Amino acid sequence: MPADDERQVRTLELVWDELAAEFDGVDPVHPDLRAKAGAMAARLRAIATELGGKRRMGEPDETMLDQLRATAKEGFDHLGLVGVYE
Repeated sequence: MPADDERQVRTLELVWDELAAEFDGVDPVHPDLRAKAGAMAARLRAIATELGGKRRMGEPDETMLDQLRATAKEGFDHLGLVGVYE
């Protein structure tokens, strides 16, 4: 399993957590979507274990985080929600 798959899921989780902090702890992610991401992370860990790899997901680098932050900022800008990731 490519390490990038794991890191992409982890990047998503971290940026979602940052967004929740921006919104005073309110999670802006729909519960169904968060559940799907959690299930994907669990499946990736299970596959890694089956293949004899590590069970812990890899951590993203700053470039991955910055790319997803920029995408989130573009979306908020498009919606007219200023101040997020300023």
